[in-house]
Amino acid sequence: MAAHTQHPAPVSVWQRYRKAFAALIGAATPAGLVGVLALVGVDITPELAAWLIGIGAAIIAPVAVAGAPANLGPHETATDR
Repeated sequence: MAAHTQHPAPVSVWQRYRKAFAALIGAATPAGLVGVLALVGVDITPELAAWLIGIGAAIIAPVAVAGAPANLGPHETATDR
């Protein structure tokens, strides 16, 4: 076994749950966008806001998860893959 793999650095929470964080950010992005638009004065009806958030999250979250790198297990390193 090579020296660098005998005691790999611990996997961070961000590396271990990459896909979950991508889903969370992807689902929250449309709501954040609607909030920013409302703050700058764009008149958005509640129905339009609901549609934008629902459809935006349904599209962005799966794309973000598909594009995120694979999760690492508790004893894996990025070089193991």
